[in-house]
Amino acid sequence: GSRVGKLNIALFQQFQVHVGDVPISGFKSDKARALLAFLAMQPGVPHSRSSLAALLWPDLSEQTALGNLRSALANLRAITEKKFGLTPPLFQADYQTIQLKVDAFACDVVSFERYFAAGQLDEALAVYRGRLLQEFYSGSPTFDDWQRMQADTLSHKAMQGLNALMRQYLQAGKLQRSLHFAQQQVALEPFNEDAHQNMVYLLALNGQTSAALNQVAICRHALKKEMGVDLSPETLALEKAILRRQKLPAPRLLKPGKPVPIEASPLHMLVSRENELSVLNAHLMAALNGRGRIAFVSGTTGSGKTALIETFTAQAARNAPRLVTLNSSCAQHGELATPFYPFREIFLQITHLPQNTGRLSAATPVATRPLDQLNSSMMKILSEVAPDLETLLALGSRSFPGHPAANNADRFTLTLQRGSLYQQSADLLERLADQFPLLITFDDLQWMDADSLDLLYFLGARLKNQRALVVATYRSEDIAGGKGGFVHPLEAYLNEFTRQYGDNRLDLDRSDGRAFVEEYLDTLPNHFSAAFRDTLFHHTGGHALFTVELVDGLKRTENLRQNEQGLWVDNPRIDWDQIPARVEAIINQQLKRLPVFWQHALSVASVEGEYFTGEVLASVLQSQPANLIQGLSRVTGRQHGLVMLEDVRMLNGQRLSIFRFRHSVYQRYLYQRLDGAERSIYHEAVGNALEGFYRDSSGLADVSLQLAHHFEEAGQLQKAAGYYYRNGYAAIQISALLEAEKSLGHAYALLQPGTNNAEGNRLAMDILTALSKVDLALHGWGSAERGRDLNAARQVAMERGLAAEQLLINSNMVENLLGSGQWQEAAERSQEVLLQTENLEQSLLSMQARMVEGVSFIFLGRLAEGLALLEEVFAYLDDHRAEIQQGDMKADEETARVVYASGLVFAGRPQQAQAHLDQALRGARQGNNSFAHGLGLTIGGIIKSILLEDDAAALPYAQELVADPKLRQLQAFIPWIEFMEGWLEFNNGQRRNGLRRLKTWGERVKSNAHFLGFPFLLSTLADALRQVGQPAEGERLLSYALQALQQGVGSIVMRSRFLRLRGDCQLARGDAAGAEASYREAIQAAQRQGARLFQLEAANSLCRLKLAQGRAGEELHLLDQIYAGFSEGWDTAPLRTASELLNAAGLRA
Repeated sequence: GSRVGKLNIALFQQFQVHVGDVPISGFKSDKARALLAFLAMQPGVPHSRSSLAALLWPDLSEQTALGNLRSALANLRAITEKKFGLTPPLFQADYQTIQLKVDAFACDVVSFERYFAAGQLDEALAVYRGRLLQEFYSGSPTFDDWQRMQADTLSHKAMQGLNALMRQYLQAGKLQRSLHFAQQQVALEPFNEDAHQNMVYLLALNGQTSAALNQVAICRHALKKEMGVDLSPETLALEKAILRRQKLPAPRLLKPGKPVPIEASPLHMLVSRENELSVLNAHLMAALNGRGRIAFVSGTTGSGKTALIETFTAQAARNAPRLVTLNSSCAQHGELATPFYPFREIFLQITHLPQNTGRLSAATPVATRPLDQLNSSMMKILSEVAPDLETLLALGSRSFPGHPAANNADRFTLTLQRGSLYQQSADLLERLADQFPLLITFDDLQWMDADSLDLLYFLGARLKNQRALVVATYRSEDIAGGKGGFVHPLEAYLNEFTRQYGDNRLDLDRSDGRAFVEEYLDTLPNHFSAAFRDTLFHHTGGHALFTVELVDGLKRTENLRQNEQGLWVDNPRIDWDQIPARVEAIINQQLKRLPVFWQHALSVASVEGEYFTGEVLASVLQSQPANLIQGLSRVTGRQHGLVMLEDVRMLNGQRLSIFRFRHSVYQRYLYQRLDGAERSIYHEAVGNALEGFYRDSSGLADVSLQLAHHFEEAGQLQKAAGYYYRNGYAAIQISALLEAEKSLGHAYALLQPGTNNAEGNRLAMDILTALSKVDLALHGWGSAERGRDLNAARQVAMERGLAAEQLLINSNMVENLLGSGQWQEAAERSQEVLLQTENLEQSLLSMQARMVEGVSFIFLGRLAEGLALLEEVFAYLDDHRAEIQQGDMKADEETARVVYASGLVFAGRPQQAQAHLDQALRGARQGNNSFAHGLGLTIGGIIKSILLEDDAAALPYAQELVADPKLRQLQAFIPWIEFMEGWLEFNNGQRRNGLRRLKTWGERVKSNAHFLGFPFLLSTLADALRQVGQPAEGERLLSYALQALQQGVGSIVMRSRFLRLRGDCQLARGDAAGAEASYREAIQAAQRQGARLFQLEAANSLCRLKLAQGRAGEELHLLDQIYAGFSEGWDTAPLRTASELLNAAGLRA
């Protein structure tokens, strides 16, 4: 063919492609259309053939999918390039990729994006004709998901643009232009109350008071119909101001200041309803092929039934232009209701009579075109096949006063033979379906009168072979609640429909609630945390209205706010107890349907929590458990959908039925309705019942936190403290230290006000002792938190005369004094404790105290005493192993063995140290002792890498330390972990990056350097600086580390090592005399402490210096004496160095 013009691709609303004014046809499949649309939205971007094949044919093998892609591409080229001779060619393709040439076509989406990015909003919105590829289905779930996300993004931009233009023209005084954009907003988002508010406000400003009030009525009807709720306070205030001619309150989107983006209505966008739409479309396709049917859509108030049906109807009308859509509301009219009212609405729409009160579909301009063609002959058809229906249409004098047949309405209804009426109705619909396919929808079927239900059932059989689909919605909670104390009439009809025609029910309450929450949140540009998303779903269960209202309420209270980039973010401290008024109204309405007994029962159940135990509730209510549980399952569960059975457990032969409120918001609402006195009474009753069930079982620990909560709320503080202690102690056993700290701290706070009894004092000391262990792990040896808790525990022990316990506390206080730099006081206190332990009979408690003293002596540099004490303790423990398989003593032993291993290394016994380190790590891993585990990995890495210079052996320790997420929760280990990350980089060839990380670490930690390992790690950083040619900087850091030791920070046993490293830095910068002095001082310090390893290292350095000077005789003999004192560790780097020096001097063969 000849060339006509440029190719134009339109993707907003319907898929359309033109060359000039000539539409392109001949598309082989919707997949071909989808391929063209995907490429057009990304012009000039090459896409791999494999990715395009996977996008469009995800369920086929790659070979088959690629073949289909080649076929689709050939089809597109044939109907565009070849047919119209396009120049330049549209497609640029090779063996690997496919793309569209930028200058070969125009696309409305690309134009919209370009205008929007340039801020040309008028031009952008002129291009935006509606949602991207509306009602287009490619048949590929992957493409359809991509399409939906793109459509949501573009729709949001359009709403943002409309909002900006509306504000712009309002501020410029161009009210009519601003109103035009407000009307577009409502057209795009008819369920968005903000958009309605804007239009009402602008209409009122323009003096169109009646139109403004009418818009309020439209908004009220839309929200009431879909959500069953009233307008927000802001809209009501605006309506009130219009009626009273007062100053109009500006809607939030039109207030002066920073523009607030308008959000797309989740109900209009039908978030996460693709599966439901596909089910309805399948029903429609069957009906269009002559297999008519009736389908039902159910769901609780606010689940989105009406929005689903209106969207489906609009889709159907656009996709099937000859389809006639009819709809009716079965809204309750009370005493004003007349028989067959919903069908009157349907038949009035068919005939277009002047008295028509029926509501035309949301897609009226398209949907009623076929009816326009029928209108001229409809009265003839009506008189031929349904003569009595003409009289039926005039029935109901209350509805149509003044009609000639109105006075005969009641008489006619009584005398007309129902069979004849049903037959005529079916004949009319069949006659109509012969010419045009029908889609008939009924809203709120639960309110349909009995006569209409009978007629609907009759039509079910007649329409089976017709081109007609009937879709009816109903509220599931209304059916479950019955009617007038009896089973709801609709329930019987539904059961019979299912028996006769199969189950055509679509339950929105069974939809994927999590998907709804995720997709709704992502309609907003956001950076919501995973915790917020999880908690929102937990509270709403994915219920559409609950989710929308809760998010809206969080915005109003600024718990959700926009950051500087315009992204919505959540406040991590959200108060989730606030329930929006609309949600409260719906819950209250649902609860009122329950018998009074079950309302009370659920209120009591709410005290136990979102999950509650049927047998506990029976105990509190003094009811028979079997009867109560049966009623919970049947009445509040299956009938009303408020609770559900979650689990059945056996506990000591007793069955426990665990129920859950279907939405946690139900539980919060019921609990908040109880006053303080009621809550206290029921908390105590629930606590006593739970305690009774769990008291003699191993499961008591699992419910200890629940019991603590119930007894605290009941005012039984000491009992509550006991259960908080149980929970904290159990948390320590599994290394859940943050939870342990919280529970134990709260337990002690409950006891503090006025505990003055033996049981309470003992409990207080147990709590404080446990807290000190948590403080050690979380905050470090010398933390102020640990000191505070130990002092409080010591005071309690002294008051009660608990000598052994007081001794153990004093031992731990020595550790705390050491860690906080109070060395002199620690040394004096340790001597007192040691004397006290010698006067006590040997026991686990006295051994525990001696073990702490042994650890303290090692840190004080009294290696021989510390090692001897620990050897004595370990020997005792080995003889009493059966007594310490679990609990505090075993955990303390593992920690002490790690410190003992380090002391053995300092003393020159590395092989023995390795055995004890391995034993400690095995025990820590098996017992889930995070502190001993972390300490063992830290000491193991230090021993191997830094002290024995064996990086390969140190690597597994360092890697495990860095990778363990539990250890990152322990504040005491964070500096070690961060240091090890830098040290690993430095020793693995990335010296520059590693050193930069180590320097950053040093500067950060130096400002808060009050922990034991700081001087040691700083000295290691200093040695790294020397190795990279910065000895002066290294020497400065070593002086800082030595000064920290003098101030009591760190272990004094390390002083000799720091002096030796200082000498290395001095020698590197040419100060040989200073280096020699440092080496000799290091040898003397190590000798006093019994730190043979550090003495040997310093002697090695001194000998190397003197050998370089040619004067090493005396120093070599000193090295020989030190070397002779070793009995193991010959393969370690310090001993190998010494051996090489001595061999070279001829002192050892």
